[in-house]
Amino acid sequence: MRIQQEQLPASAQRVYRYEKGRAVASGILEAAGHTFLLLIATSWFHSGPLAKGLVAAGGSVGLLLSPWVVFMTARMGWRPNQAANRLFLFGALCLTTPAIIPHEAVFVICSMVGMATSSAGIPLFTQIYHENYPAEIRGKLFSRTVMIRISSLILFGYMIGEFLDADIGWFRWCLVFFGVGFLWAGFCASKCAASPLENTENHGWNRSLIWIRKDRRFFWILTSWMLIGFSNLMTLPLRIEVLSSEKYAFHYSPTEIALLIVVIPNVVRLICSSVWGWLFDRINFFTIRIIINLGLCVAIVLFFTSGSWMQFICSAVIYGIMAAGADVAWHLWVIKIAPPERIADYMAAHTFLTGIRGALGPIVGFLALEYFSKNWIPGVVILLVLTACYLLVPEWKAEQERQARLKA
Repeated sequence: MRIQQEQLPASAQRVYRYEKGRAVASGILEAAGHTFLLLIATSWFHSGPLAKGLVAAGGSVGLLLSPWVVFMTARMGWRPNQAANRLFLFGALCLTTPAIIPHEAVFVICSMVGMATSSAGIPLFTQIYHENYPAEIRGKLFSRTVMIRISSLILFGYMIGEFLDADIGWFRWCLVFFGVGFLWAGFCASKCAASPLENTENHGWNRSLIWIRKDRRFFWILTSWMLIGFSNLMTLPLRIEVLSSEKYAFHYSPTEIALLIVVIPNVVRLICSSVWGWLFDRINFFTIRIIINLGLCVAIVLFFTSGSWMQFICSAVIYGIMAAGADVAWHLWVIKIAPPERIADYMAAHTFLTGIRGALGPIVGFLALEYFSKNWIPGVVILLVLTACYLLVPEWKAEQERQARLKA
């Protein structure tokens, strides 16, 4: 499983080296976007459901903007790494602003916009991976950087949890730290080699979205992903609410919440990431996706039916196993089906739809939790996940037949 860097092309070595550096910053920013910005909104600003939904939806807003980012990158003639660097620099500005002006409205807007910049450039990196990483070990190379990102997330997630546990009023120092993470991510991105994107003059900002209509296979896979993704992204931020609010009789501390939401699932992700990278390079993608769907369903149902610390831990472990697979599958799957010259466009369409469900999911979840009990969540999740798996069965069969023909 060890990667011999001297056997990689020079361009792959360079990208792999700086992607390992960027992975450290990505872990810090993931901890910010998934846990600590929402925890600050809840515990310091005592924000309402709409404000918390906007903070939680920041990364998804960036995904919504990703087709426009791809379009502008191509139109301006920028290399993908240059565009990504500019996005990260703007993100650093956004996250440090509420440290200087600690007002709720400033915090909510800057958190949402800042985290949007961290995800808006994802299709640019998918193009970089396709261009530089050898196809036969692409999943392995990516999974190794994921392992570094997860290690960073675990380490800094626990440290930030302890820091805020001591005094939630110190959140402004955390925001400055997140800004530094953005700066480092921008530096590493600027060092990755990439060619300018093809500039298709006859399409506007939606040049990526037309492929949803043109490629029916792509359409049905995205529909399935929409269902499982909505169930996951709707419930993910609700975990912070359930664990921290006295309404649900748990009222755990920031350190305990960081342990359940950040540390345990990400230790498991770290252990399992290389296995999922190996599987991605070797077996039917649709088999992987169906397994991940069902596993996430089990983890979510366990969490929202839990009344004990041990059940929360079991949920965190299962979620971590499946999240490791979802990391690899989510970032690289379009490479399996897209024409080489359309990798960034297919990925932008995928991230755009992820942004829709990610932006709406937290808001729908928080508003529903405001008026109903958490007992409705498991049933909705089971329905969405089973439907998502059903939609993938024809593609799974077709891929099995295609692989059988290749072996014959």
